[in-house]
Amino acid sequence: MDRTEKPHPEVPPSDGRPSTTGLLAAIEFASRKHSMQRRKGEDAAPYINHPIAVAYLLAETGGITDIVTLMAAVLHDTIEDTATTRAELDERFGLAVRGVVEEVTDDKSLDDAVRKALQVEHAPSLSSRAKAIKLADKIDNVRDVTAHPPPHWSLARRVQYLDWSEQVVAGCRGTNGPLERLYDDVLRKGRLTLGVTSSNPSGSKTS
Repeated sequence: MDRTEKPHPEVPPSDGRPSTTGLLAAIEFASRKHSMQRRKGEDAAPYINHPIAVAYLLAETGGITDIVTLMAAVLHDTIEDTATTRAELDERFGLAVRGVVEEVTDDKSLDDAVRKALQVEHAPSLSSRAKAIKLADKIDNVRDVTAHPPPHWSLARRVQYLDWSEQVVAGCRGTNGPLERLYDDVLRKGRLTLGVTSSNPSGSKTS
């Protein structure tokens, strides 16, 4: 079988209405880019499950139909975690989608602690589209860290992730009530599962 990648037509700019073709094109593109990747959790789920879950949360829980937001959600880790370039996203999906993806992309040349601090610092200044994606991203990640953490993560590290996610989400509030309420519920259940009942930077149990 010829495995040569065939050219894909450029997705036309969004007119603000949902576009099945555009969203499917983004899913197909992301699935190829993430095809060899697995999530860090103990179940090693296919990586593509995560961006699809983020887009689904935006649509199902958040009631979001804006095509730029949904496409950017599916593509949100392509620049950060694959060989995808900004120019590639421009060409295939347009400037608006690429711009939102850039907003939620960490600079992998920076130390992990610096990247986390910058996420907290930059969250309040993100666009409403990017904030919604951050909310859905943190919901899915908190679920994974609670139920399927990386095998080498200690309890303290899992608790620290939940606490840090809460700081990021604080800067995204006022964007989408249903997503924010779901995040709060997922965080509460996560802390109960981990034996922690409130935010605690030290990662120890609280009562």
